[in-house]
Amino acid sequence: MKTALATILYGQAQEVQLLVERLQLLVGEACPEAREKVYPGWKIVAYSLGDKPLLGMFCYIGVVKGGVNLGFNQGASLADPLGLLQGRGKSNRQVRFRTGKPIPWEAVRSLVENAYALALWQSQTE
Repeated sequence: MKTALATILYGQAQEVQLLVERLQLLVGEACPEAREKVYPGWKIVAYSLGDKPLLGMFCYIGVVKGGVNLGFNQGASLADPLGLLQGRGKSNRQVRFRTGKPIPWEAVRSLVENAYALALWQSQTE
């Protein structure tokens, strides 16, 4: 039986699979208290605070055609000096990783850490 993550990655290019694994490690190291939940139907790996994964979600890794997105539920509120975040919604933003493109890992980690810190702060002020 396949795991939920294997279901998401099935048929994806090796570069996409490795990128998802590297992003999982990055989020896990930057946010050790975060909870990881895989949603195969949405093709995402979500990271949240507390016992309510969707309510406390602060970022997610999404497998899309031609690459991977790292989404932030409060991305519009994050400092982004390199202009990595894309999107026009009220709050949601994502970094789009496409195969064969260089990745500024330190800046990506900073976004993850800041998203986590913002989610923690918001959970304490509610």
